[in-house]
Amino acid sequence: MKTSLTLLLIFIATTSSGQVYLEDGNFNLKDLDFNTFNSKEFYSKSSKAEWAEYHKKRKSDVSPIYFFQSEADTININGSNFEVENPYAIQYRQTAVAGSNTWDERYNIAFYDAIEFDELNVLTDLENNLILVSVSAEKVANQKISTLINALNREYGPFKLAESSAGFSRYSNRKWILEDKIISLVSDAKIDFKNVVLSDEAKKDIYKNSAHLNAVYLFICKKVYYDQIKNMSTRIGFMSKFED
Repeated sequence: MKTSLTLLLIFIATTSSGQVYLEDGNFNLKDLDFNTFNSKEFYSKSSKAEWAEYHKKRKSDVSPIYFFQSEADTININGSNFEVENPYAIQYRQTAVAGSNTWDERYNIAFYDAIEFDELNVLTDLENNLILVSVSAEKVANQKISTLINALNREYGPFKLAESSAGFSRYSNRKWILEDKIISLVSDAKIDFKNVVLSDEAKKDIYKNSAHLNAVYLFICKKVYYDQIKNMSTRIGFMSKFED
């Protein structure tokens, strides 16, 4: 009986220490397993977080402040989260990161080889089975992007090049098509005014506020869902960078 109790305690300690949460950081995307990743568990701490926590730290003059928050939303088969009558999937979104003026890289959430990401969002089916993971980083040096591309090429073979668009921007979309999943690396943003008529002043304002040009977005999608997501007529938030 004593031996059984000891083994049970060891099992509980092992499984508890193996849990990964949004706030834990250092999540290696190479270790992502679509069969075992539990989105509800991953976001369980941050979904309970409230802005009151941030303001309490701010008033106490705690610095720096790092605050993670997430929320879940139901979407329909077209990707819309507005008045959903026939639910298709659940979006888990990292919705707030508040802190000092300078983001500390120690608080990055996930990484894939050379690049560390500070935002992580997922899409699941209605039974909490993982469909897609999306991570992003606001400013990444070109050398790091090249290093990651080379690493993915070595592991999965040459990429296929496509394009994505969002707003006034176009992105290079490099895809690695595997047996069970598709990996998309979206980067190299360029301002594109081809199909719009704007004044020079408006164009200057857009360039001035285009902090996203050095951003990188990485999507890891279960292959059987890829075409359905690609064909969604409404894609908001992190889904807007998905391939056209």
